[in-house]
Amino acid sequence: MMKSNFFKLLCLLLSILYAHSSAAQDTIPQAQNSIPKNHFTLMVRQPLTWITKPTIYLGYKTKQLTLFLSASYFNSSLCIGPQVALELQTFHKSKPKSQRFYYGRLAIGQYGPGKNYDLESYYSFGSGFGWNIFLDKEKNYFFQPTIGLNVGILSGNRSFSYEGDFYLGGPGTPIDLKLRFGYVFN
Repeated sequence: MMKSNFFKLLCLLLSILYAHSSAAQDTIPQAQNSIPKNHFTLMVRQPLTWITKPTIYLGYKTKQLTLFLSASYFNSSLCIGPQVALELQTFHKSKPKSQRFYYGRLAIGQYGPGKNYDLESYYSFGSGFGWNIFLDKEKNYFFQPTIGLNVGILSGNRSFSYEGDFYLGGPGTPIDLKLRFGYVFN
């Protein structure tokens, strides 16, 4: 049941973002012509969060969008568990050293309050906006701050009493703030 709902949400989100991206193609400034297109991208979360949530993002970048697949593992005092996510970014405004984008994200994973507990399945979805701030002239290295909203939904029997931690410091946190570093392979 959860996989079926997740797949339906994924299809809906991708179709909405594709339609929005197609409609916005004429509004993208000419400055974007100098941005690398049709390349693979690798990103990591900022180094300070690697202790509690190491995350690697692998993406495919075109001129107007990037599709990322990420894998992470929560390992903090509040929660543990793996997560896999799919994120689509559509680019809308470009300047010589940055580009603004909107994103949609779907994730599925397992969550538990500690190593001695059974993990519960969950899924989450969110959207927001961010910037690619390029750190070199060739636009290979970039810094990416994002902000958005996230909705996390626990599934299953909820056999533990730490559900609040899921929403306060775990994958169900309603405010989605990220700070990532990346490289575009030319």
